[in-house]
Amino acid sequence: MDPVYIPSRGRYKTISTHKHFVRDGMMDWYYVVEAHDQINYIKALEAEGIENAAFHVLPFDVDKYKEPYDKENNTSGFQYFDNEGWKPGLTTGPGPARNAIHQMAKDRGVSHYYMLDDDITGFAVDSFFFQKGVYARPTKTKKGGQRLSIVKCFELYERFLDKFENVGHAEFEKTGMALNHRQNKHFAVNAKTYSCIRIRTDLEIPWQSRWNDDVVFSLTAEKRGFVNVSSKIISYSTPESQQQAGGMTEAFNSVGTKDKVAFLVKAFPDVSVQTLLYGRIHHLVSYARFDQDLILKPDVTFDDLVYDLDELKIE
Repeated sequence: MDPVYIPSRGRYKTISTHKHFVRDGMMDWYYVVEAHDQINYIKALEAEGIENAAFHVLPFDVDKYKEPYDKENNTSGFQYFDNEGWKPGLTTGPGPARNAIHQMAKDRGVSHYYMLDDDITGFAVDSFFFQKGVYARPTKTKKGGQRLSIVKCFELYERFLDKFENVGHAEFEKTGMALNHRQNKHFAVNAKTYSCIRIRTDLEIPWQSRWNDDVVFSLTAEKRGFVNVSSKIISYSTPESQQQAGGMTEAFNSVGTKDKVAFLVKAFPDVSVQTLLYGRIHHLVSYARFDQDLILKPDVTFDDLVYDLDELKIE
């Protein structure tokens, strides 16, 4: 399975994403935090009994990645999408941390990595048909119980994606959205990629927006001719957006939704509009405007994707 990087800020008391991988013995995951927060995350993981907790907490130089991009002096700097630069009181959003993660993955030499939100509370598999959670708990009538290995499910998705030449970003859909997906597809193409993303290290697509950065990141890949893929078979759950303290919640709440939507519409007027959604002003992006086809690599087969369900289970 590809390594997992989790940008986080001030949430060491509530982090949950790593727990799903620890259950399956996968320890190639890392919280990427600002240096002043490093010790808090280490102590939080130690309190859980995580061995060598410091190995799983990677600090990054926030000032280096917040400073404006400079081709000569600071190629790690932030390429501010709105040209407002780094100003006191004006958040950069999580973009600098995300760019630091991309550089870490490139330096490590991996071809792909996952960037996951820090507050994932669970995963589900095949939401359309049997709506079975990955973690099937024992019940009074069923002793022991079985659950699917989320690591094996991730690996299966990776093998599927790697059969194509032009996949841009790939994601797992949020569980509620997968269950309500009207087209009833296993996968969506030319799609959004938010929160739970598999990213290629050879694509030089920086995070560069302080607002709706995931939307800008998704659209940039599509506009460059790549095909984003969204899995409806494997999905994830998190708390409601901007409801949990820490992270970027306070910074995002300090700016009105209307302003954030206006920024996105100005940036991508050809595919985004302002609308009323979920009882509030929201952006609406038309990914249907993109119609690139996935291209299979030469001589590939799908034989290795046929599994007996028992092969994905853990006692």
